[in-house]
Amino acid sequence: RVYGLNDPRMIRVLDRMARWNLSVFNARWGPDVGLRLANAFYMYRQASNLVSTYYGDQDDLYVKFLRDSAGTAFLVARFQALINEVPQPQFREAQLRFTDQATGFRPDYREGYAEGLEALQEIVAHYRENRPGSADYALALIHEGDWYLLFDRPRTAEELYAQAHEVLAALDNGEELIKEHLGVPKPLPAFSDQLDTIFIAGNVASRETDARRIGHVDASFTVTNYGSVTDLEILTDEDEVDNRVLSALRRKIRGTVFRPVVEDGVAMRTAQNLFRYRFLY
Repeated sequence: RVYGLNDPRMIRVLDRMARWNLSVFNARWGPDVGLRLANAFYMYRQASNLVSTYYGDQDDLYVKFLRDSAGTAFLVARFQALINEVPQPQFREAQLRFTDQATGFRPDYREGYAEGLEALQEIVAHYRENRPGSADYALALIHEGDWYLLFDRPRTAEELYAQAHEVLAALDNGEELIKEHLGVPKPLPAFSDQLDTIFIAGNVASRETDARRIGHVDASFTVTNYGSVTDLEILTDEDEVDNRVLSALRRKIRGTVFRPVVEDGVAMRTAQNLFRYRFLY
């Protein structure tokens, strides 16, 4: 209220507010919890616009906030049921609060797919213009490919992975980078650190003091060239783990899309991938 949304001092404020909204969503606190995702999206998007306006697209925060806006757009797409529960007046109020002529937000934003893809494509365009042939450009291509894979467009994803593979192969440390980003299956989404709050870390810190059991489960499974999981096998002694934990873990693994291994630009099916999952209850 003091600075106004177009003040550069709002960049850090918007970042903190967006992270707070995501934490509230993660904890499912209060009514209209789906509105928290919309708020976080608008905040990250406005923050990226402010960075671009006042500090230029070369500032590292520009790409960071675009990735985080894509991350929150993905959450909107995934949790559409919660978004649709938000009464229209509250949703419109959130839109109007963050919308101005510079942002270009569409008034019908609700579904997340187009907005997340647009943010990732802006990152690709940014690196194509400023650092073509760099590892950052290749990673931007990979993240755009991840988006398509998450939304059941594996052929388009593979084309982008192939482009990224070609870029990385031309770098001095390309073999190492290919192994890191395309040499092992990666759980998706992976383009925003803020998504770890929802999909990985969760509310662990606040729950550990109440948890009766903390441990880990080792699992082995095949990842197809389309990123889906088959042949899931729990390697940890199942008698040592609560059945509720195992059931939830199996659902989590089977519901996760993985970036497949890419060899010479081709997505490959890989068997016996080993992953360790932490649990508490």
